[in-house]
Amino acid sequence: MNNEWNTQFRFSKTPREYDFFNEICHWNQTNTQSKFTQQTIVTIATPNGRVTVTDEHIIITNDDQKSKQAYSTSEFNTILNYYFDIN
Repeated sequence: MNNEWNTQFRFSKTPREYDFFNEICHWNQTNTQSKFTQQTIVTIATPNGRVTVTDEHIIITNDDQKSKQAYSTSEFNTILNYYFDIN
């Protein structure tokens, strides 16, 4: 295992117009190399953390507690409805 750090994201406080992000947003949404086109991912912030659903798991973070549970394909629509109000 490589113990070196790899930069994945860089942030700055430089003000930007929304148009600045158009190209990278398009790439993330459409490119086959983007992790967002490789699997299902639905996520929403909550008052105390976040709920994320992937192809195989639901991950719920509340404060410093995180749970990750597998779910069956038949539960997917129920999970979307319950946590994201998506019908």
